[in-house]
Amino acid sequence: MLKKKCIEATRDERHELLHCCINAAPEGLEVLLYESLADGKSYDQISKNKYIPIKKDDFYGYRRKAMALFYDFLRMRKKV
Repeated sequence: MLKKKCIEATRDERHELLHCCINAAPEGLEVLLYESLADGKSYDQISKNKYIPIKKDDFYGYRRKAMALFYDFLRMRKKV
């Protein structure tokens, strides 16, 4: 459900999703996380075109953290 909400997010929600990615990941990974969440791409799909400087396990850990922050945002706005 949350993954679908990330993909179908409104403009304001996508803006907040980007901020969640910035807060969840080290510098340089936030755009990759955002691409993964907003476009529904996996680590493997992104790594075919771009260099990802961390292991797959770490990437998905940061992704889960960003999703948790986004879920908290949606819950505060009563959109979930």
